[in-house]
Amino acid sequence: MRTINSPFSDNILTVNTRLAQLSFRKESFEIVYHYFEDKLPNGELQEFTSTELDELNQIQVHNLYREKHRLPFTAEVLETRQNMDFQPVKCLKFWALGQMVTGNTKQVKFLVCPTES
Repeated sequence: MRTINSPFSDNILTVNTRLAQLSFRKESFEIVYHYFEDKLPNGELQEFTSTELDELNQIQVHNLYREKHRLPFTAEVLETRQNMDFQPVKCLKFWALGQMVTGNTKQVKFLVCPTES
């Protein structure tokens, strides 16, 4: 398991986990929340995360949101585009993500599929 030196004391810390509710787009999702916990010199417990753990926790929430709303993952969209030789507009229709939206003739917006970097 990953360890770090505590920024608050001389302790070596490991990653702890617990079930937690996180909100995303006005919905609550239960995830396995990852964090560090340190006992400070005054006896208090300090709970904190690193950027890496924040990203891990957020990825879980985003994945649960995608599953709940049946949204394709980026890898699925890219694979479909490659296998079926779809252009972004066709990709939108295939995944039923939307269509071209026009507000007026000067402004045209597209909901776009991700492209390879």
